[in-house]
Amino acid sequence: MARGLWASCDARRLAHIRAIHEQFRGEYGWPRMHKELPARGLRAGKERVRQLMQLHGIRAKGRKP
Repeated sequence: MARGLWASCDARRLAHIRAIHEQFRGEYGWPRMHKELPARGLRAGKERVRQLMQLHGIRAKGRKP
């Protein structure tokens, strides 16, 4: 695949990741996010989901003590 095509796929994945993050009020980390994406019709490897979230500062809330 061409580099530009990867970038557009990542942009689409990132838009979905941000939407899921907002919908679930920041409670989903990369493992749950990785499971939610296929439910919405998007394929993404767990490492790619983790990298995209880390690159863009998307983090799950910490656990309550």
